[in-house]
Amino acid sequence: MSSNAFLFGVFDGHGGQSCSRHVSVSLFPYICASVLQKHEVKSLPPDGRLEWLFSSADVHLPNLFIDSEKEQVIDYYKAFIENKDLHTVRDALKFAFETCDENLCKAALPNNRGQIDSLHKGRNASQRRAAKK
Repeated sequence: MSSNAFLFGVFDGHGGQSCSRHVSVSLFPYICASVLQKHEVKSLPPDGRLEWLFSSADVHLPNLFIDSEKEQVIDYYKAFIENKDLHTVRDALKFAFETCDENLCKAALPNNRGQIDSLHKGRNASQRRAAKK
């Protein structure tokens, strides 16, 4: 991406308001983790870069939720670096969206004790509505 590039997102809510809000807040850090590597000092670790990425996060999110999101983006960053097939911005955007979507789906599933994390219940309801459409 050049310094003259812009990225706009339109989240129309067809999967439900909660799902749309989640993706509108969560997708950007995945995308940034893909492209910042080429534009930032490489000596700065990914979790340090994430401080910048999460400056756009919803200020009403609990810290536990933000910490969980950071861990997911760090895991994404590691997978992105290891994937040698991602050469274009288009590929990076697709991989970022697919990973964000996969993490959203995993959050909707019960853990090994059969419980669903209460932080994700709002997203789960909107995801079920989207699956019925």
